[in-house]
Amino acid sequence: AFFEPTAGSRPVEALKRAIEMANAAIYRRASEDPKLGGMGTTCTVLVLDLPYALVAHVGDSRAYLLREGNLLQLTEDHSWVAERVRQGLLSPEEARTHRWRNVITNALGSFPQARVDLLGLKLRPGDTFLLCTDGLSGVLEERALKEVLAHFPPAEAAERLAGEARRAEIG
Repeated sequence: AFFEPTAGSRPVEALKRAIEMANAAIYRRASEDPKLGGMGTTCTVLVLDLPYALVAHVGDSRAYLLREGNLLQLTEDHSWVAERVRQGLLSPEEARTHRWRNVITNALGSFPQARVDLLGLKLRPGDTFLLCTDGLSGVLEERALKEVLAHFPPAEAAERLAGEARRAEIG
């Protein structure tokens, strides 16, 4: 189902409603077919409502902001290892290679109600965003992400990052 915000709807409510609708559709589909039981997906969305940016997040895909030379991870992973890192039970280095690093603790479609993290921030000139799956953030170090984002226009940065991630997975 596609969600079209109504004229005059506020971006936060429209974004929340769209994610709730997606969650309900995925949950319903998984409930209808036993082979799809436990199905879910990650979701990280950026909406520009100038001069603000809104980020909605579920799962272990990520949103980053490159601002004034600093790369900031805007989202927190909803995964078993990320929770252990936040608790101080695993180091980030241990989490990167842990055998349970792909165990997601929150995903769209896993529960009847979506549990969505929402973040809003005021934009500044030069801000650059990166939204990516763990296929990128789980393979490349943040310094590599920052280096590419800082030196290439968006389309070229995306190609370069995808290429580097593929090479890192193969090598």
